[in-house]
Amino acid sequence: MSGDPKIDVGPALGAARRVTDDGEVSTSVEMGSWVGAELGSERDDLIDVVLGGTYRLLRVVGEGAMGRVYEAQHTRIAGKRFAVKILHPELVRHEDVRERFLREAEAAALVDHPNVVGVYDVGATADGCPYLVAELLAGEDLSGRLEREGTLPVARAVRIARQVAQALGAAHARGVIHRDVKPENVFLTGDPARPMVKVLDFGISHLDKSGKRLTKIGTVMGTPWYMPPEQGRGQRVDHRADIYGLGGILYRALTGVAPHDKGDPGATLLDVLTQDLVAPRVLAPALPAPLEAILLRAMARRAEDRFATMQELEEALAPYDTERGAAPAAAPGLGAGPAAGAQATDAEAVRPTIVDFAVSGSGAAEGTPPSPAAAIAERPRVTQSWLVRLALGLAILVLLVALVALVRGQLVRCP
Repeated sequence: MSGDPKIDVGPALGAARRVTDDGEVSTSVEMGSWVGAELGSERDDLIDVVLGGTYRLLRVVGEGAMGRVYEAQHTRIAGKRFAVKILHPELVRHEDVRERFLREAEAAALVDHPNVVGVYDVGATADGCPYLVAELLAGEDLSGRLEREGTLPVARAVRIARQVAQALGAAHARGVIHRDVKPENVFLTGDPARPMVKVLDFGISHLDKSGKRLTKIGTVMGTPWYMPPEQGRGQRVDHRADIYGLGGILYRALTGVAPHDKGDPGATLLDVLTQDLVAPRVLAPALPAPLEAILLRAMARRAEDRFATMQELEEALAPYDTERGAAPAAAPGLGAGPAAGAQATDAEAVRPTIVDFAVSGSGAAEGTPPSPAAAIAERPRVTQSWLVRLALGLAILVLLVALVALVRGQLVRCP
C-alpha cells in the first residue's frame, strides 16, 4: 500500500542500505564504528596518504555500509592516533547520504561528554570524499560482548546502561536525539569487568534545534530490533525513543534475547508494531521484579508512559549498580519491591500493553523455569492476570454475601 512506511534500516552505522549505481538497494551490516579487526593485506590506495596536512592513514581497521575506517597518525605529534572514517566513493553523489555522514560529526561535536565518542575534525579527500576524524577506541562493542557471553550480571549491565543514559541525557540537553540506540552503538573500553562506555554513531540523529529535516515523515530510520513503535510507524519521535532503545539494550543484556527479533528487518518491524513484549522475568526468572518494572516502563508502547527523561531512568537504575548485583529493597520512583504475590504498583499505574511481569507464584519458585523459546510461545498477557484476579474477587464477594444471608437467617429463627 502506498501509505505504508518505507523501511530504511540505515544508511548510518548498523544494518544499512547501500544504493548501487543501478538504483538497487542491498543490506549490509556495519562493523565497529571507530575500531575493529584489521581487514587484512588487501591494497588500499589511501594508505600513507596525508589528509588535511595532518592525518596520515596507517591501516584499515573497519568497514561498513557508510564508509571505511582507518587508523591515522598526527603528522606533527607522532604519538597521537585517531580514527578516520571516509565515506564510500559510490555514495558521495547521494546528497542525503553525505548530509547524514556529516550530521554525525555535527551531533557528536554538540555533545561534550566522556561517554560520547569524540569527533574532532571533518574534511574531504582529494577526490571529494568526506571524512570524519574521531578518537581511536580500543575494546569491543556491546553486541560482540553479548554474542560471546549471552547475558551480563545485573550490576554490570546496569552500570553500562547508566553510562549510556548519562551520555544520551547530555545529548538530549543539547537537542540531539540519537534514534538508533542499540548494542552495536555502545562501545566498551578499559577493564572488561568495569568497562567505560562510549556511545557511537549519531549518523541518523535528529537535531531538535535544527531547521532542516533529513528524514521525511513516513520513512523508517533506525534498527527495528530496538526501535519504539512510533518510530516503526514513521512518525516524528522525541527523546523518549532513545529511552525505549536503552530499555531494549538492558532487556537484551539481562535476558539474552532481543526485545523483538524475527530474523529479517521487515518481519521484526511488523512484530514491533503488532506484538507485545515478553516479560523479562518469563525469560530470566531470577531478575528482581522492581528492575523488571523499570525495563517495562522504559519500553512502554506509548511514549507518554515511559520515563520522562534519561535522568529519571538513570536514577531508577542506580540502586542496582552494585558489585554483587543484588537488588535493593526499593528502587527510586517505583516504590518498595513487591512482596510475594503482589504486583509492582507503578507498573500497574503505567498499564503498559505488555505481558504480566510480577504475577504471584512465578515459575522460578515452582520448578524449572521455561526455556526462552517456550516462554515466547506462551506469551502470557496482563489482561489474563487481571481476569483471574477479578474472578477470584467475585467468588469471594459471593461467599461473603451467602455467609451474611445465612447468619441473618439464623438470627430471625432465634426465640
